[in-house]
Amino acid sequence: MGWCFGGAWTLEAALFAPDKVDAAVIYYGRLITDPHALEALQAPVLGIFGDLDQGIPLDSVRAFEAALKELGKPADIRIYEGADHAFANPSGTRYKADAAEDAWARTLTFFATHLGR
Repeated sequence: MGWCFGGAWTLEAALFAPDKVDAAVIYYGRLITDPHALEALQAPVLGIFGDLDQGIPLDSVRAFEAALKELGKPADIRIYEGADHAFANPSGTRYKADAAEDAWARTLTFFATHLGR
């Protein structure tokens, strides 16, 4: 699980060591959209993104989601309307409480479902 740079590394870790990662949560991290590169992914993915994020553009998020769907990979991609990059950071200037709270609730449910915790 990670935010921004950590979100990108979460995806990288899930691809590099697919037998070691049981679930991956990506909060607005840079994405890989090449289906060939995503083939190794075994873990279910929860992707959390904001529609105003200029660093992780919506076309990249949608391409990522489409590639995962094409490959039959389990993924739940959430795009929050009116949310910018780092919207879940309560100490930042882009904090969006309603989106952050919903994303966190989804994160906890995702982990409970996929990790049994």
